[in-house]
Amino acid sequence: MKNFLGLFIVALICLTSCAGNSKVINKDPNALTEGLVYGSGHSFWISAPDGWILDNSSGVSQGLHAVFYPKGSTWKDSIAVMYVNTAERKPGESLDDFIKGDTDSFKEKGSSNIKIQNAEPIKTKDGKIAQVRLFGGDQWGNSESVAYYYSELFYRQTI
Repeated sequence: MKNFLGLFIVALICLTSCAGNSKVINKDPNALTEGLVYGSGHSFWISAPDGWILDNSSGVSQGLHAVFYPKGSTWKDSIAVMYVNTAERKPGESLDDFIKGDTDSFKEKGSSNIKIQNAEPIKTKDGKIAQVRLFGGDQWGNSESVAYYYSELFYRQTI
């Protein structure tokens, strides 16, 4: 029997400190620039942008197993950080539905002044499109750019 598992990959860029059930395989977070993110029902390879490192230990207490920051800084003190988060798609849920739920959650948890704007979509290396939202004006002064990407992964179920 063939089944499809939908996975939303949410890549976040935070311009101040930010608060998955995924894990990243690596050995030396001070030298790592790429790794395998895996968890229940998903796995994918990620690479840090030039001049950034991938760290699989600093964000674990926040449930983040793949965090990025510029070389020479740390997860705690960097002015700009990024992290990867995943969410399994609910049956029948579209990417637009997921984004709406996520933006509604930002509004509920952030502040009444939070502003959310659509930004230009970005293209992934494999030619897929990620939808981008800009978040700003929350009660902590954070600004975030969030890229939402839907991956329909094929897996085989044995009966």
